[in-house]
Amino acid sequence: MVKDWRLWRPTALFGLFLVLTSALQTLPAYEYGKLSHRWVGLDEPIPWNVKVPYSIHAKFSTSPETLLGILFPGMHLHTDPYVGVLAISLAVLLGIGALRRRFTRWDHA
Repeated sequence: MVKDWRLWRPTALFGLFLVLTSALQTLPAYEYGKLSHRWVGLDEPIPWNVKVPYSIHAKFSTSPETLLGILFPGMHLHTDPYVGVLAISLAVLLGIGALRRRFTRWDHA
């Protein structure tokens, strides 16, 4: 429940500008998406509203052999799982570094 009705008008104005500003990017992107075709590995491109066939997902998915690329860089088919390990490692290091700061500790005592 809103206790201060004076905030309603600036909040509504902010929401209006939020929608109008996002329309500058959203509407052209939507129009471009309708006009575009995707090359997904089939003989012909598919339009924007057609789902990618399961056979394409199966072909380009990460296989068990590709997971060895985590230990041996360069051992991959279509995707490189080694990059994912790098991102996770950096996130863990960031988390460990952030725990040393008082603001990000879990024990807010």
